[in-house]
Amino acid sequence: MPVINCSKIEIGAMKLPSLPTLLSFNGGYVDTLGFLSLSGLFTAHVTGNFVTLGATAALGLGGALSKLLALPVFCLVVFLSRLACLKLQAPVAHPSARCFSSSLLCLRAWRSSRFTTVLSMRMKAR
Repeated sequence: MPVINCSKIEIGAMKLPSLPTLLSFNGGYVDTLGFLSLSGLFTAHVTGNFVTLGATAALGLGGALSKLLALPVFCLVVFLSRLACLKLQAPVAHPSARCFSSSLLCLRAWRSSRFTTVLSMRMKAR
């Protein structure tokens, strides 16, 4: 029988890490993968993008625009997510309408990410 503590979960003699530890690991993992796959753009930490923006400006390297736009795009996505959340909480005429609207939102996000990937690949080819 598991014993649940506020900070740790114990199953027998094995102690699992606390939730903040797991979330910290997950944030670092996502940030590292994003940094490596997005050509030096941090996905989880805005301050990292500003540090690399300063290094880019000081060293005269490319890629400053993506680092500069990271914060405004993040704020815009948070705002649009809140609007979508409020829209989904409103009463709808049919239960399947909520499922359809969330599927449509995911499809639009996928298409826009695919479009930006194609654009970045074309820019690298030049």
